[in-house]
Amino acid sequence: MGKFMAENDLDLIVSSSDCSPLVSFAACAGWPSGTVPLGQLKSSLPYGLFVLARAGEDEKIFQFMSAFEKTFEKIGLPVLSDF
Repeated sequence: MGKFMAENDLDLIVSSSDCSPLVSFAACAGWPSGTVPLGQLKSSLPYGLFVLARAGEDEKIFQFMSAFEKTFEKIGLPVLSDF
C-alpha cells in the first residue's frame, strides 16, 4: 500500500467504512486511520468514510476531517435502539 501511495503521489486513501479491507490493513500495519461519520443505515448501523494515511502522516487525516466538516452539513446523532 505504501508503494502504491508513493508511486501515485497519494497522501490519503478514502473509502466506505463498512466492510472495507483497508480497515484491517491499517490496524495490522499500524498506519493512522479515521472515520468520518455520514449517517445511519436503515438497520441502525452507522456508516461513513474510512480515511487512511501513511505511517507518521496523522496530521493529514485531521486536515481532511476538518475540511470535510467545514464543507458538508453536520449529521444528526444516531438513533439508539433496544437490542
